[in-house]
Amino acid sequence: MTAKLHVFVSSVQKELEDERLIVQNLINTDTFLSAHCVPVLYEFEPASPDKALEGCLKALDTCQIYLLIVAVQYGRLVGDLSITHAEYRRAKKKKFPILAFIKGDRSLKREPGTDALLKELDADGPKYKRFGNVIELQKEVRAALVKLLKDRHGIVPSSDENEIAQQTIEATSTFESQPLTRIRWTDLDHSVVRSLVAAAENRNAADLTDADLLSGASLRGLIWQDSSSGEHYATAAGIVLLAKDPSAVFPQCRILADAYRGAEADGDPRDHEDIRGPMPLAVDRALAFIDEPGSEPGSRGQT
Repeated sequence: MTAKLHVFVSSVQKELEDERLIVQNLINTDTFLSAHCVPVLYEFEPASPDKALEGCLKALDTCQIYLLIVAVQYGRLVGDLSITHAEYRRAKKKKFPILAFIKGDRSLKREPGTDALLKELDADGPKYKRFGNVIELQKEVRAALVKLLKDRHGIVPSSDENEIAQQTIEATSTFESQPLTRIRWTDLDHSVVRSLVAAAENRNAADLTDADLLSGASLRGLIWQDSSSGEHYATAAGIVLLAKDPSAVFPQCRILADAYRGAEADGDPRDHEDIRGPMPLAVDRALAFIDEPGSEPGSRGQT
């Protein structure tokens, strides 16, 4: 397989906004999935004169995999069907592989149209998985896509890719894994990248090549690759950990340190420092500020 497979993410947009974003982030930042798949979410498609349903179906027609997420709401009606239901019918007609994920158990009260969609899904026979939160959703989506790539294309992830993917899913949130385009890979602090990758992989930092650094950061969800340009960018977590000045993107990512003459803040600090930089370096500098000679116990603090 040379061309990447386009995965159309179908759901009620407003109700499942977080779930849609987490699936997009997973596919974009997981090293194995991002090498073989591209997520397609209609809200991120270019502006178009097409009506909503027409535009959704056109975007769907360019894809090869249909990924359905269902919760409670049925969504906006166009004729007798919701847009999501119409997308499902189109995917069936085009004989796309259908990966379906249902939020909540069978006891959950859903809208009548949603119940009808689920009955149709049951009758059609594709196996679906249930989930309760975005962590479970990421695990199920990754497992389904990995199985599909193996069964239909003979492609499998390495054991390292699987292990790091599991750790990343458990540790990250929708915020941390956002695939932002604010800071390029080339603009990050590569000395910090080298230290983190060496520690994580128990390797000698001096032995790591530039390719090792890029791969190590990508595997851990700190970097993602824009499929259209080929450019690598930092995720939100990557910006906080690796950017030379994370506060340029997230103003709260800085440490304001004050040193006072006594144990109480008196409004007139003897020393002050505005600490900015990659998180590991900023934390080290904050600790050094506290330990500087001449400071009294309890006289230094940070915000």
